[in-house]
Amino acid sequence: MVLLSTGVRSNIDLLERSNLPFNKGALVDDNMMVAEDVYASGDIAEHHNVTYGIIPPAIEQGIAASKNMVMHGSSTYNGSIPTNTLKIAGFDFTSVGNVNSKEETEYEVIRAKSPLEGKYRKVVLKNNKVEGIIILGLKGEAVATNKLVNIHADVSSFKEKLSDINFSLKSILTSK
Repeated sequence: MVLLSTGVRSNIDLLERSNLPFNKGALVDDNMMVAEDVYASGDIAEHHNVTYGIIPPAIEQGIAASKNMVMHGSSTYNGSIPTNTLKIAGFDFTSVGNVNSKEETEYEVIRAKSPLEGKYRKVVLKNNKVEGIIILGLKGEAVATNKLVNIHADVSSFKEKLSDINFSLKSILTSK
């Protein structure tokens, strides 16, 4: 199976005709402010060189922007951990965190798969801590996947088991 994702590209037509700062999107600070009395969130917002193009960060950004519109400086947006969960050709798919590490020397990647069962897992570690996970065909593992990435779980005692597709990520959480 081959999956292609072309991503989301912000429509910057209005920004090009304005005096507002932009690159791939409207450049926002940690308060989601572009310029005085101008705030942005969602697909158009570029925060620390990142445009997310997915719903969870858009909601987090929108909450921060709306609070700051009412009282400037009342909310800070610190970025989001990218998360996508969907069904592809009947298989459950979840991707959380940094799953495409650019600096391979700092990261360790552990893969597990069972092609005949349509199961795959990729775990990206940095210093034995979970930075990102992709799972395909592993029904019931999405919640554990999210938690492990969000808490940057230390999985040093589970590294050998991670290459076994039948090993459940839930067992890491229950052992803590």
